[in-house]
Amino acid sequence: MKNKIGLVVALFGSVFLILKLKWRGGVEMDVVYATLIIYGKRTFAQVPMSLKERTKKCLEDLGMGELAKEEE
Repeated sequence: MKNKIGLVVALFGSVFLILKLKWRGGVEMDVVYATLIIYGKRTFAQVPMSLKERTKKCLEDLGMGELAKEEE
C-alpha cells in the first residue's frame, strides 16, 4: 500500500512539473524544493526563507501541504 501511494505521489508530481514547465517555460526552485521534500531528500526547514511561501503553495497544490511545516 505504501509503495502505491509513493508511486501515485511521484507520478502526480512528475505530471505537475511537466505541465508547469510547458506553461511557464522553466524550472522554478520552489517546484524543485517541493519535489525534493516529497521524495524525502530535503525538509521544509531546509528551504531558503525567500522560497518558503512559494514552496508551501506548491506543496499545497499537490495535496501535500502537511509537509510544509517547520521541524521542532
